[in-house]
Amino acid sequence: MTTTWGHLRAPHGQTEPILLIDIGGSKLEMAVARDSGIAERKRVETMRDVQSARHLVDLIVDMSLGLGWNPRPAGVIVAAVPGWIDRDEQRVIHSANVPLVDFPLAEELQRRLGAARVILEDDANCGVLGEHARGAARGHRDVAYLSLSTGVGMGAIVGGRLMRGATRRAGEVGHMTVVPDGRQCGCGRRGCLEAYFSGRALAQAAVQAASAGGAPGLASLDPSVITGRDVVEAAYAGDGDCQEMIHDALTHLAVGVQAICAVFDPALVVFGGGLMKNAAFAADVLQVAGTCDRSRDPSSFVGAELGGDAVLAGALVLAERNRSTKETEQCRDIS
Repeated sequence: MTTTWGHLRAPHGQTEPILLIDIGGSKLEMAVARDSGIAERKRVETMRDVQSARHLVDLIVDMSLGLGWNPRPAGVIVAAVPGWIDRDEQRVIHSANVPLVDFPLAEELQRRLGAARVILEDDANCGVLGEHARGAARGHRDVAYLSLSTGVGMGAIVGGRLMRGATRRAGEVGHMTVVPDGRQCGCGRRGCLEAYFSGRALAQAAVQAASAGGAPGLASLDPSVITGRDVVEAAYAGDGDCQEMIHDALTHLAVGVQAICAVFDPALVVFGGGLMKNAAFAADVLQVAGTCDRSRDPSSFVGAELGGDAVLAGALVLAERNRSTKETEQCRDIS
């Protein structure tokens, strides 16, 4: 059965099937789009068990079979990845939150799944494209999209163009320094925003607190499976230790948001990602963001209208933009 989720409609006139892949630090979500809409979609929360790039590809292949993926005729795959991508060679150079290091992901997906084309894109870039085309950022030429999940990423549209940077690593705000010589980050550096505000940072703080007898709201959980979302839920259920963790994380997020606004001056900052699924936490994120720069209208900070579908929607936008040109690296005015 084909379903049309408004923002996940396939491009008009689309004939070739599209496999959409959203790779996250804690989840893998996939969907098959055809001319009339999304035919099937699946999501698994097992990324913590994926220990290698080959294992990840195997999981993607298994899920694609469950979705009934058939690349004929001329099927297209769009994979959203949280990390640094070499778009000339379509390799993932590095990711702090998934096991992809100098890995030819596009080549492997094309070989294993038989697609005519594979497009790799940063997941936050897909998020901003989705929100710009079909969500909260419609009509804006200068937008920042912050993905608050296992890690922290940013996609930005500046002057109507997707911002990539000289080495195409623009938007890695999770790895800008907010505390000089601070906590160790998964990227190898110290003091990054992601080391203080992210699902992984919250989980690490919670495990430390629980091992010292704190965070009673998490006492029933195995420390090895505690997630950032668990910490958020416990905090808003009244756990004082978890509340302190959230307060500390939001304090550092404010530093990052203020820097983003000072450098990019976006008309709108959209917050998405898995941590924003908790309504009370999302409200606090927007409240903190709205007060970190008194010169800005608080209404310029909003939650993602597409929610968890922003990345998949952006992947569909990429498929549409690349359909006629057959190029994976066109970067034109998208306003």
